[in-house]
Amino acid sequence: MHVPAGLRSSASLHEVAEEWLLVEGFLEHRRDGRKVFGFFRTLLLEPTDTAPALKLAQGLDYPGNHFFPEIPTIRGVFAGETPWSPRFDIRFDDDPDSRPSLRRDWQEEGIGVGQVAVELATGEGESPTALDRSYDVPSYEFAARFRLRQLPSTLDLVDVDGVRASAVFRTEDPWRGQLLFLRRDLVVDFAGDRRIVQVAWGEREVTVEWSAPPPWVRVAREKYEHVWRDIKVLDEP
Repeated sequence: MHVPAGLRSSASLHEVAEEWLLVEGFLEHRRDGRKVFGFFRTLLLEPTDTAPALKLAQGLDYPGNHFFPEIPTIRGVFAGETPWSPRFDIRFDDDPDSRPSLRRDWQEEGIGVGQVAVELATGEGESPTALDRSYDVPSYEFAARFRLRQLPSTLDLVDVDGVRASAVFRTEDPWRGQLLFLRRDLVVDFAGDRRIVQVAWGEREVTVEWSAPPPWVRVAREKYEHVWRDIKVLDEP
């Protein structure tokens, strides 16, 4: 299977509307000396853990890149094996400490979270079947639950009736980044009794000489006013 460079979803963003959830992504925009970037992530939390997790997340001055755990990375898997290969499965049985959790530091036990996606890493070498970059895709567990299969020549998945279940998007200048959408009904089914928590966070910046920034920029950063975030539980106001 040949995977073309700059692989994109065969869906359009107009097709990905209320029936879909943005479950993983990163976007960055630069223009006229300004930059804004954001991470987007969907977490599954036990009902009793949801309130403590929200309090912890909203109480941080700066969540950084790692407070909301990154999705696992899959390496050495041929893109055509997505998502059915057992090598695509992530297990934490041998290392419970590696399970994704929300914690202030690594000395805390943390609050465990569930995830619905993984990062499919680029291949090594010059093979024509190697991806030219990494992509976020549904996890093995999620795909197996609904018997999803790959839509030819894409990384999108469809169900047994041929209905699209996921959509992968990548964009370039002036926006840069990628997005993974999953069908809302499937995510709700997969979550079961767990709460679906969607988080988005990032920074706003201006171009300055960082060795001698203007006072207002320094004050804004000291107060973390350049940081933005939005955290919500699905179907709750």
